Amino acid sequence: MSELLHEISQPFLIVLDFSRSLVASPRPSLLNPMDSFFDLLQRLLSHPYIYGLLGLWDIYLGPVPYNRYLLAALLLLIPALLIFLVWYVRRPREITPSRLQSGKDLLRGAKRAAKQGDLVRAGELYEMSERYDLAIKMYLEGKSPARAGQVYLNRLKDPDKAIALYLKYNLYEGAAKACVQAGRYLEAGQHYVKANKPQAAAEMLERGGDWLQAGELYFQNGMFREASRCFGKTPNHHRAAESYEAYYKEVREGYHDIIPQEKAKAIADLAKKAAYYYKSAGDLSPAVSILLQAGLKPYAAELLVEQTQIDQAVELFTEAGQHLRAAEVCAGAGRPRQAAEIRAQYHMKQGQSREALRYYEEAGDYLSAADLYASQGELLKAGELFLKGGDSKTAAETFFAAGQPEKAAEAYESMGDLTRAIQAYEQAGNETKLTELYEKVQNHYEAGALYQKRGLLEKAVACFQKVGKEDYQFAEAARRLGDIYLETGKYPQALERYQQLMAQKPLSPDNLDLYYNLAVLYERLNQPQYAHTVYGRILAIHPHFKDVAMRETTLRQRISGASAPPTGSSPSLGPHDYTMVGGGPAAPVGRPGGPRYQILREIGRGGMGVVFLAKDLNLGRQVAYKVLPPELKNNPQFVANFVREAKSLAQLSHPYIVSIFDAGVEAGNYYIVMEYVEGQNLKDLLTRSRRIPITSGIQIFSQLCQALDYAHGKKVVHRDIKTGNLMWTQSQIVKVMDFGLAKVIEEAQAGRTTVAGTPYYMSPEQTLGKPVDHRTDIYSLGVTVYETLTGQVPFKEGDIGYQQIHSPPKPPKDLNSEIPEALNKIILKCLAKDPAQRYQSARDIYLELKALERQSG
Repeated sequence: MSELLHEISQPFLIVLDFSRSLVASPRPSLLNPMDSFFDLLQRLLSHPYIYGLLGLWDIYLGPVPYNRYLLAALLLLIPALLIFLVWYVRRPREITPSRLQSGKDLLRGAKRAAKQGDLVRAGELYEMSERYDLAIKMYLEGKSPARAGQVYLNRLKDPDKAIALYLKYNLYEGAAKACVQAGRYLEAGQHYVKANKPQAAAEMLERGGDWLQAGELYFQNGMFREASRCFGKTPNHHRAAESYEAYYKEVREGYHDIIPQEKAKAIADLAKKAAYYYKSAGDLSPAVSILLQAGLKPYAAELLVEQTQIDQAVELFTEAGQHLRAAEVCAGAGRPRQAAEIRAQYHMKQGQSREALRYYEEAGDYLSAADLYASQGELLKAGELFLKGGDSKTAAETFFAAGQPEKAAEAYESMGDLTRAIQAYEQAGNETKLTELYEKVQNHYEAGALYQKRGLLEKAVACFQKVGKEDYQFAEAARRLGDIYLETGKYPQALERYQQLMAQKPLSPDNLDLYYNLAVLYERLNQPQYAHTVYGRILAIHPHFKDVAMRETTLRQRISGASAPPTGSSPSLGPHDYTMVGGGPAAPVGRPGGPRYQILREIGRGGMGVVFLAKDLNLGRQVAYKVLPPELKNNPQFVANFVREAKSLAQLSHPYIVSIFDAGVEAGNYYIVMEYVEGQNLKDLLTRSRRIPITSGIQIFSQLCQALDYAHGKKVVHRDIKTGNLMWTQSQIVKVMDFGLAKVIEEAQAGRTTVAGTPYYMSPEQTLGKPVDHRTDIYSLGVTVYETLTGQVPFKEGDIGYQQIHSPPKPPKDLNSEIPEALNKIILKCLAKDPAQRYQSARDIYLELKALERQSG
């Protein structure tokens, strides 16, 4: 048995011997185990005892399958485990005193390592054995001064020597760390700078209190938050401001265009801090700039106030909605009018009209105050303020709307528009001012006529004598002179004037007054035969003219009872000329009591009748004489309404409405006598020039609004506003014709299938035959202005009625790009299909147009 055990133990002794030799090796590497394993295997297989072991294995185990493989695996596993244990024990690791039996072992290991050239290892072992001087020496000789410095710092607690050593070898980072450990932060910061460690350097400098240099390092490395923190502790406010501004922009850009609500205040605070430091540095411009970037307009405005940039500050306060603060700034800057104006605008936005009015007037903004008064219906006050504000034209228009034509006349006179002033004084009935203005404009005839009416005959004579022969009123002036001479007993002068007229105007129905006065003059000159002859010829034309029949009888009896007449022939009075109307002779047109209107020529015709230029013989002025369609005279409804409507329309007295002087029936035909307007029909004007300039169009629009506002206020609706019913005078005044005629004719045609009006201009409700009110004029006004500015009506082809009811109009700006957008919107609102969507009064349109004129002017 002993022999068997001896044989079995032989392979294991071989492995043990190999393991002992492996342990004795000085520095096994990680590759040693594998090399050793294959060497051991080779030696085992070549040993003579292995064969005996295999034989014994077979004997004891018997015929077990794979028994030799099991033995080989066992033999291989055992040495492998032994080799792993040896490697684990011999692996390189720090040797501590706990792992060594004594310092002697450390010193022995250190010497061995130094002898083998591993100086750093030797230094480690000397350091472990607390031989620090030798450790430092080995580290330095091993070119590891950093380890040497650590010995000074950590083992010997001598940071000065550590720092000196680090600096000697240019190990600035190590020196910095040593300084930090020693609490010398400023010095550490400088060493970090040399080590190119700016962030660490900045942190140390900040800890050491060198905020300026720390801030610069932070700023240079894009650490704007830390930079602003440091600069904020220094007197260099400009750098602090720049840092905060950079930090603000960095944060702001991080959110792109959408800033979370919870972050908005913090970001705004950064902008405020930047502005604060800019302000502290005395640099207000960038402070204002960053506040504006942050949308902090009130803060920027306050800084602008400090810079005395009042205009910009006020603008920013206003944009920010701080009107009262803006007003305070203006007041403090010595601008009380601007302050009052801003307060007025503020109160307007608050709906406090009365307060706004007070401040507008205090500010001297009389035009804005006037607009506001006008919008509230206080037209008289509005007119006074327009006048005070220098807008005499608007003042006059407003006075007219307020029913104050005399004040309107004064406004026109103040702006030098004497023509309109005369018209206004005529409506006011101020004959004193009229005569004064007529003389200023050298209208001597009208001045003389008024002087004559007022009984100032000497002044009347002086005026009539100034009427030139080329003046169309020269004959009438001569007649009036004769009348005055006759009245004042200056018979020779009167006879001279009458005889001059007789040579030019033979006796006719339109000058019976002249010949009547001549006959009276002959009587007073004691020339009864001449007087009798003239009376006789007057009776031949008009048997019931004044008291001619009685005078003629008296003279005839006187002549027959007296001696023969004086030698000489009767004066020649000329043929009996009659007015020609329509190409043939006709009785003079007039009313009971004598002929009054002399028809001169036809000047137009249309659906409302034929218009003639005529002369009012009683007043000596030209008029427009319109004869209405003849088929109406047989219509009972028309006859019933005509006189009533004519009287109502005659009450309309407005500078932009053609005045109606008279109405009646003559020879079975109904007529209306109107103011004669010298100018062009707007429809004809558009035919020649296609469209009217924008400024003139706005002027026409504005005047039409005033005319309609006045008429609608009198409960009169036109119903047929169109370019064909408008006259445009040389003095650029629009005149609206045919007010109310559409209503009269429509009522006369009740029961027919047609609707009175012109389809191109009719409102949807008028097209449908529904009841209409003043808003139908608003629609027609929109069409008219549309045509005036574009040269065409909104709907000119196809089923016009259908389009008026259903189709939206093309915006006028699409047809004329010069039309301002605001004016485009006004016109389209007038053309709304639903009356409730249109302007509810012409006054509303007028006010918007005045605002547009001011913006463009």
